[in-house]
Amino acid sequence: LFYNLESAILRAVGDSVIPLVILIISTILNIVLDIVMVVVFPLGGAGAALATVIAQFISAVVCLIYLIKKRAFLMVKPRDFKFTASSTAELLSAGCGMALMYSIVDIGSIVLQNGINGFGEDIIAAHTAARKIFSLTIMPFSALSATLVTYASQNRGAGKYSRIGKGVRDGLLLGFACAAFDVLLVYTLGHAMVGIILPDVASYVEDTAVLYLRVNVPFYFFLTVLLELRSTLQGLGHSVIPIVASIIELVWKICTVAFMIPWLEYMGVIVSEPIIWTLCAIVIGIIALMTLRRLPKDDAVQMKGAADDKRAG
Repeated sequence: LFYNLESAILRAVGDSVIPLVILIISTILNIVLDIVMVVVFPLGGAGAALATVIAQFISAVVCLIYLIKKRAFLMVKPRDFKFTASSTAELLSAGCGMALMYSIVDIGSIVLQNGINGFGEDIIAAHTAARKIFSLTIMPFSALSATLVTYASQNRGAGKYSRIGKGVRDGLLLGFACAAFDVLLVYTLGHAMVGIILPDVASYVEDTAVLYLRVNVPFYFFLTVLLELRSTLQGLGHSVIPIVASIIELVWKICTVAFMIPWLEYMGVIVSEPIIWTLCAIVIGIIALMTLRRLPKDDAVQMKGAADDKRAG
């Protein structure tokens, strides 16, 4: 909790390097402590858990020391701990909106997994392997989405609205480049990647996992539009639209279990997410485009207007 809070504060003021460095050090420390706690001191699962807690504690302390030494203007004082309804409402709106959005998506995945479990061990193994590779290949999109939340909110707060559109454009271009790389990777090395996760399995299982990837990965172009623009809207304070999109995704996954799987069997699972990515990307894309076009084009006018509002108040 404390490390994530500290790193989020640093990213909010444009410092994303130090949290990354601290995270890398913490990860290496966690690995070393895992070996010590499990091999040197045979503590088993409890030792691994202790190693993780120690590494997390150290990362939080180091990040706090950096904040105190290098970012003293961010440190809170006793007088800062006073309740204000407006700031509390804004924080709850943003935080609960994002939490609800991610929770709904995860609930949908659990519902879909329930339908997959009925196909037997071979399909479950193939799907699990494919999803591991899926989780790896979508990391750039998740990172870009998290970046755009901070980027959009930073520039919104600074009144530099003209930079938001440029950031979204560059983020989408990076996302499309990553999607193209993933397509190339899966279509050339798909069998090798699955083979690393599932060695010595029947060719049917490996082919099923590769089929899942080869159908899903080309739709990463729509997925990056969905994730990045949804995050941009979240950063601009529009929390309802991303939640509605997540609810639609949940409803579709329920429909997949109820109708698509009985009709198309496992192929219904394979095509489920590409369909909803495409539909939600189109809807979110239209809404985001309209929202960005309504933003002030002249930062000076916007900031002058804010100053006028302050004087009027």
